[in-house]
Amino acid sequence: MIYGKLNELKKYQNVNSSFKEAFAFFEKWLEQGNFSLGKIEVSEHVYMNVMEYDTKPLEGSFFEAHQEYIDIQVILKGTESFYITNKDDLKLQTSYQKDGDFALFSGIPTCSLILQEGNFVICFPEDGHTPSIATDIPTKVLKAVIKVRV
Repeated sequence: MIYGKLNELKKYQNVNSSFKEAFAFFEKWLEQGNFSLGKIEVSEHVYMNVMEYDTKPLEGSFFEAHQEYIDIQVILKGTESFYITNKDDLKLQTSYQKDGDFALFSGIPTCSLILQEGNFVICFPEDGHTPSIATDIPTKVLKAVIKVRV
């Protein structure tokens, strides 16, 4: 897991061979300011989902983890709590779903973050994560999730 502010994102462009491409696309997309919701195909190895939702309580939430893609989650508007635990320390609830690239887990968070506008978090396949959680009361969040093939 890597956490930071958008102006620090480029420091991590060599972590994965497709990060440089993903970050260049995202920077241009941000400059255009067209935050239409939905999926944007960038290349064979990169795509992005733009979503808006109301945050939810932690109770009843599950951790998710991916096998084929790394998540780069960026808060464009709003604030949410975000919980992370190594997936080896979690209990499998729903086996891996290739269509959607996820498995669901239950367990206790070992790391918590408050993500605000301009923050990002990068989650690797070993990072079980619970996004979209309310900090106090449910609020609306606009988020971009850049998916980069492992």
